[in-house]
Amino acid sequence: LNRNHPLGPAIGRHEGDGYYGGNAWFLLTAGFAEYYYRYAAVLRNREEIRAKADAFLETVLTYIPENGQMAEQFSKVDGKPVGALDLTWSYAALLSAVLAREELARSSIRYDAIPLACER
Repeated sequence: LNRNHPLGPAIGRHEGDGYYGGNAWFLLTAGFAEYYYRYAAVLRNREEIRAKADAFLETVLTYIPENGQMAEQFSKVDGKPVGALDLTWSYAALLSAVLAREELARSSIRYDAIPLACER
């Protein structure tokens, strides 16, 4: 499955995971997208990191079935839904990633210009 998504691979729990066959999780893959969007917000050169975030988000969107039902996981072989159906956590993770993307797109704050040193 990940051969088709080298920049934004589908993310599973851990190497050797046997739960339902060790498939990719919607919430983990969306979580990586959100992480990279938030990371891009603090960098001067955002575009390279934003592209990585977009790749993870694209992977999630690719495997949501036509009916929009997001399961717990999607098959590492063919991307079909696996595990608990309509997992709220999957929907929430996708919404969080999309919100982080929108915040990055609208942000005029230069986070890299804010000093992060603690003063005593």
